[in-house]
Amino acid sequence: MVISANSQLGSRFRENETKVEFLLLMKGYFENQSQIVGEKINTLQTNPDAFDFKEHEQRIYNGKGSEAVKKKVEEAFATQSPFGVYQGLVKDEDSSYYFICESVYDAARLIKINSGFTGRAVKDVKDGKYTYLMGKNRMVRFLVQNRAIIGFYFDDKNKIAFNFFLEMDEGGYHYEQDFSEQFSTLMQVLIFVYLGDIEVKILEAGRNNGGKKWVNKITNTTNKTVYVVDSTWNQILIRTDGFAVRGHFRLQACGEAMKDRKLIWIGAFEKHGYRRRPTGEIVN
Repeated sequence: MVISANSQLGSRFRENETKVEFLLLMKGYFENQSQIVGEKINTLQTNPDAFDFKEHEQRIYNGKGSEAVKKKVEEAFATQSPFGVYQGLVKDEDSSYYFICESVYDAARLIKINSGFTGRAVKDVKDGKYTYLMGKNRMVRFLVQNRAIIGFYFDDKNKIAFNFFLEMDEGGYHYEQDFSEQFSTLMQVLIFVYLGDIEVKILEAGRNNGGKKWVNKITNTTNKTVYVVDSTWNQILIRTDGFAVRGHFRLQACGEAMKDRKLIWIGAFEKHGYRRRPTGEIVN
């Protein structure tokens, strides 16, 4: 595997052409939100009694306590204007780069993202700017500051770009409903990186990890230091037709008032009633 501008959108993002493509997609994203708000205003002006607030709000955002989340995130980044925040996100300076290995995706896909999800699952992420290298056509970049996260997801192949917010005190989050699948994938990876059993190797610019060619060799041809995130859980995940219920990870409520989350492994069940014992808990 070669980490390069050709193989990773996140490495290619420093090129002006790629940034322009992203910004045009985001322009369309914001225009869509503005159109929805415009529809809301027109409906209120013409026939307030027929207006369904819930339906329109769900079209604009999805998440837990979304309005409160946006307010808290705005407060967290109050030292910068909204334009300044996004301008800072688009810039490549000061970002840490993380290459997500396939083993992490394999394990992360087994994390159940449902109504039990909360932004507090990633409450221990340190302040800073992060870029996740997620393949030739996908990337994520996010900024962590004052117990809040603001970031964007970009897929240049499928022409998808959207922003998201999380706040770590109450665990609220926000994203546009049309991108639920992409947001879930992102949260699965983010949770596993911070709560899972991972191995992180530092790969400086122009270096490789010493692996065997065509097997596990990773070469960093960019001019940035890259943190390679690998997982050992793929060695124990059992995929056998004999199981009726596949093993999976679950975000278990814990802590004061059950507001926090820890990642636990739920062993698979065999068809004849035998349950494989869990290998243990993963606690950050």
